[in-house]
Amino acid sequence: MPQLYIHFAYPVLIIVLALFCIYRLKIAQTKNAGGVGLIYSGLILTFFVSIIFLVEQHPDFSDWFLEGIYPIIVILEFALLAAGLILFVAGLAIYFSNWGDRIIEVDIHLNKLKLLEKIQQECRAPYPVPELLNRVLTILLYDLEEKAGAAYLFDQKNRTFTLAAVAGMAEEEIELLKDYQYGRNVISEAIDNDTPLITSDFRSFGGRAQLALAGFNSLLILPLISGKTKLGALLFFSEKKSRYSEEFISLVSPIINWLSARIEITQIGR
Repeated sequence: MPQLYIHFAYPVLIIVLALFCIYRLKIAQTKNAGGVGLIYSGLILTFFVSIIFLVEQHPDFSDWFLEGIYPIIVILEFALLAAGLILFVAGLAIYFSNWGDRIIEVDIHLNKLKLLEKIQQECRAPYPVPELLNRVLTILLYDLEEKAGAAYLFDQKNRTFTLAAVAGMAEEEIELLKDYQYGRNVISEAIDNDTPLITSDFRSFGGRAQLALAGFNSLLILPLISGKTKLGALLFFSEKKSRYSEEFISLVSPIINWLSARIEITQIGR
């Protein structure tokens, strides 16, 4: 009789475990969370095996099947139990890994908000566009621990880029970056496509400006566009290879959007 109670407790424990996962871990309430299907599958298989264990306690169970069937039942029980446990553990691992990714996403989002709020506070005065760009660039380089960067304004009438702000560059390098022409180069490409551009090929920078960037290994170009108006571009230079990524772009995108709108408003009111 005590053994019967023990086997009767198995399905009850599985149900309790399932309720714990559903209500305490809130797996049923988490949308698009990975591993949930595996967790449910593992619990169902384990519950099914526990029911078989309970049925086996029936006094006449040994007479229900041919003698050769019982070893097969034992093997199937073991296989189902092992599969259920593996699915359950794998599901939990994926589920908590997914939560780790969500925490990272939340951290990135919070960093975006903090950085944007800081820049908005520092630049709330009606600064001229060059000074605005210089302030934003300085804050971004400091907070993102970047070494060098530049900002260009696009002169649509003359089809040229004017160097409006620069940081972390030597005087001779700054001279090489001035008077940049619109045309077949990476800045023009990024602006025309309205898409951030990451490259390590500074020859694609074109003109004598590429000579100023010989000591860097990574370049990120962030187009400054408001609506259909091409305003310019913000650039980051790094000595590290493969320094920039989609995650980095995602972090600075809200600032770029805000800055583009601010530049357009300032130019209209000028």
